[in-house]
Amino acid sequence: MIRNRVRAAAALTLSASLAAGAAAASILPAANAAGLSSRAYFNDPDADGANTIRYLVKNRFDGAPSGSTARVVMFNIDDDYIMDAMVAAKRRGVNVKVIVAKSRCDNVARLRSAFGTDRSRGSWVYCSPGSTRSEGGNVHQKSITFSRTGNTPYVTLVGSANLTEEGWRDQWTDMFQYANRKDVYTAYNNVFAVQAKGASLPSPYRSWTAADGVARANFFPVNDETPEAADDPVLTRLNNLPSNRNTTIIVANYATHGSRGSWLVNALIAKKRAGATVQFISGPPTDDGLERRMRSAGIPVTRAFDASCATVATHVDGTCNYIHLKGMTAKYWADGTWNYRSYTGSDNWSNAGLNNDEVTQRIGGQSAYDQYVAVFRKIQNRY
Repeated sequence: MIRNRVRAAAALTLSASLAAGAAAASILPAANAAGLSSRAYFNDPDADGANTIRYLVKNRFDGAPSGSTARVVMFNIDDDYIMDAMVAAKRRGVNVKVIVAKSRCDNVARLRSAFGTDRSRGSWVYCSPGSTRSEGGNVHQKSITFSRTGNTPYVTLVGSANLTEEGWRDQWTDMFQYANRKDVYTAYNNVFAVQAKGASLPSPYRSWTAADGVARANFFPVNDETPEAADDPVLTRLNNLPSNRNTTIIVANYATHGSRGSWLVNALIAKKRAGATVQFISGPPTDDGLERRMRSAGIPVTRAFDASCATVATHVDGTCNYIHLKGMTAKYWADGTWNYRSYTGSDNWSNAGLNNDEVTQRIGGQSAYDQYVAVFRKIQNRY
């Protein structure tokens, strides 16, 4: 379905925004409700007026009380609706700290004016010229932490969504919400404290695993300016999954290409040949040759974008719908039980990803797994 720019722009009028906000209240638990849950949220660009991720982020900022802190790491922010909520939060006493890519710094001029750029103050904006922790690269991570929103402390949002109008108009995106998880919140903020310094480190890579051994976050860049397959945490993830018919893997990745895309696709093909069920959902920048290799190995590939998204120029200007997900699910039998894993974050399967500020988050449990698989199936059926 090709999007209509005029129609989308009209949706930004006050009356339409209020109506959409009322609709969103029916699908999003309010930030001041007791007991926000840990769960996934998804943006469906076909569902006009839903704009789920947009309202999720706004609601969480609206619920942040005076004296609390919100920390944002985002490649791009250009949605005035969300920036309104961020500025309003700051005005009522919330400390709002923002890291964005310098290439998108002009888009947050109003935040820089409202918050300032002095990182010793309570609120600020830092436009990082590259990766915050190494030479080169970029800030591409997409995460927000709230010390409190409504009655719920220690809330972390992480996923594939930038805070942009393009994100809710035309992209399939996700954000996973951890609620009242101090361990996850602390892990992200420990890395944020390093990112805020903007200093090149000899060993920038960080990882964290929860006490239960399930929840895990990998924070790129890796510790090598010219990484090879052995340096890739995602390849390690794939290799560690059982290689047999009791393993099911679904990948939904916006951009898979380059030498890194090749070694990750090779790992998926190896799993398939060993008996695993493997499926792949690709975005517009994925290399056609890698798609053909997967199909030749018996891996179904869904090209999850409108036909008019054929080039970068046509899929980044709001004229068509496409996945922006960087997700994966895995179900496998180990230690006498079924295991369920979901993965989300900002990491495209490309060479650049390993030298950017990126995060991949492993999520345990069948509930999250079922949420992600249901959306993956919906996308496969759509395209």
